[in-house]
Amino acid sequence: MSNHNYGRFLRPLIEALLDQTHDNVEIVVVDDGSTDDSREVLREYEGRIIVALQDQAGQAAACNRAFSLSSGDIVVFHDSDDVVRAGYAASLVDAFADPKVMMAMTRLDVVDAQGNPTGDHRPPAACPLVGGDLRSLVLDRCSFFWPETTGQAYRRSFLAAALPIPDKSPPDGYFSYLAAMAGPVSVIDRPVACYRAHDRNKHLAPLAHGVAWLDERIEQREVLYARMRSYGLTIDVFDDAAAAAHWAPRDYIMVSLLAARCRLSRERGRWRYAWSGVRAIAGHPQFRFVGRLRHVVWFASTAILPLPLVRRSIAPRFPQAQ
Repeated sequence: MSNHNYGRFLRPLIEALLDQTHDNVEIVVVDDGSTDDSREVLREYEGRIIVALQDQAGQAAACNRAFSLSSGDIVVFHDSDDVVRAGYAASLVDAFADPKVMMAMTRLDVVDAQGNPTGDHRPPAACPLVGGDLRSLVLDRCSFFWPETTGQAYRRSFLAAALPIPDKSPPDGYFSYLAAMAGPVSVIDRPVACYRAHDRNKHLAPLAHGVAWLDERIEQREVLYARMRSYGLTIDVFDDAAAAAHWAPRDYIMVSLLAARCRLSRERGRWRYAWSGVRAIAGHPQFRFVGRLRHVVWFASTAILPLPLVRRSIAPRFPQAQ
């Protein structure tokens, strides 16, 4: 796991990981330039976990280093502020019983800063977690429902081929699509961990960071596309480099970012993005009718409504900015 200034959450998480029902759990923590009491907490566990300290370089760099220090066949890039249950590791191991599985995922219950259940889930209960062969879905739409890093696990052989994580790319968003290209995805049918919502990971991104945040997320998406093309060539997803270069998914996530930036920057093209968004969400197999309708209304509203109302509709669209 990577950690930056989450010392108040480290001790209960490490204790829970050390107390798993599965008896072969390796814990690697890379502290990414923390200035709180994180490093004092980590010193309490010398000899029981692997710890590396570094100047702040970002989550991607910390996760890349953590993998290099690990040895397990199944790897989780754990968020250092989340919560796990006693059967967490055992459930993940069972999910990889089929040697073809490259990724396993579980829905996460949401708890508050004190660890109290909120009744919410990530992804929300209305969003189905679907396993099996997702390659065609990923290549067509570059989107499917997945949980944050604590709810994802990967086979080491896959990670060895997919690493390193590009700078500023979130591990969950990067690996989930590549893993679905590489092999089947296994789904654990009940939550075995919790996502902790607190003051440092809960705010409205575009309002807090403006167009710069959207530009960064668009760049992340472009980096993901490039990596999917190059990785896809190595596993014969694309016939040749020309086919990879011409691959263009109907990606409603990317179109959402572009549509939001278009309006906030007062650029031309609002109707083009609205139409592209409607086409990207129409027929998406993981959305029910009501879900598709909400997205269609949002894309249309970004083109039709005056800018003050568009700002109000854009903010809830991208609620997480960690």
